[in-house]
Amino acid sequence: MRSIVRPLIKKGQSLEVIWATRAGELPVSLSTFYRYVEMGVFGDIIGLDLPKKVRFKPRRRRAAETPIPRHDLEGRAYKDFEALPDDKKMDAVEMDCVVGRRGEAQAILTLLFRRFRFQLMLFLPKHNQEEVGRALDMVEGLIGLGEFKRLFGVILTDRGSEFLDYGAIEKSCTSRGSRCRVYYCDPMKSGQKGSCEKNHVELRKVIPKGSSFAKLTPAKLSVVCSHVNSYGRPQFGGASPLQLASQVVPAELLDGLSIGLVPVEEVMMKPGLIEL
Repeated sequence: MRSIVRPLIKKGQSLEVIWATRAGELPVSLSTFYRYVEMGVFGDIIGLDLPKKVRFKPRRRRAAETPIPRHDLEGRAYKDFEALPDDKKMDAVEMDCVVGRRGEAQAILTLLFRRFRFQLMLFLPKHNQEEVGRALDMVEGLIGLGEFKRLFGVILTDRGSEFLDYGAIEKSCTSRGSRCRVYYCDPMKSGQKGSCEKNHVELRKVIPKGSSFAKLTPAKLSVVCSHVNSYGRPQFGGASPLQLASQVVPAELLDGLSIGLVPVEEVMMKPGLIEL
């Protein structure tokens, strides 16, 4: 057990994921292994080595703050999203941005497929509306308008200024028509796209909050995207989001963004995967 578990812990993988992906090779249950660790059976595997589960604190209400409307979002509010059929809501893509240190221009645009937790990560040279539009144009260019509509037909995002030009997001770059419909979370309620927010925890294991993005490149981000999406998920029986996505997402998208499946034993979920 030690020879299997220790190297994966060193790569930042949690015991829950290790048991989900390698259970057939491990002779005891996860709870029994935890007891062995507490008893000191393995010597050099102690509780401090084990990645901790993330606990989310409840968001504090800011009742005194009245958000100032910055855009006419009639027909694109969260109530309009909630009125969609359940299958359309499940197939929606949650969009967000991850930023580096204060004052840096670069950012990461993330697009999470709700159904199988696959999260695309696109490098933005600047954190603004124009670069968000260009990133989505690149995706459409890789897979074509028909596939874009199938995969990204419904997008849910927050009211960050980089997302408020819904015209640039929705307009196809290859035809005169539209390619998707954008919906916005209520003000101060980014948790309404909670799957995306929680999945950023996996990204932040590799690129911790406060890291500089000055040396980040699309190639380095492709490596991060490959590892994070190759990390098995217990809710999928140990399968990874990339394994599930590869059955639905066109190869042109994955190949075009240099995203590839990383073997389970090579997945690294800690800083040092790329140089920043």
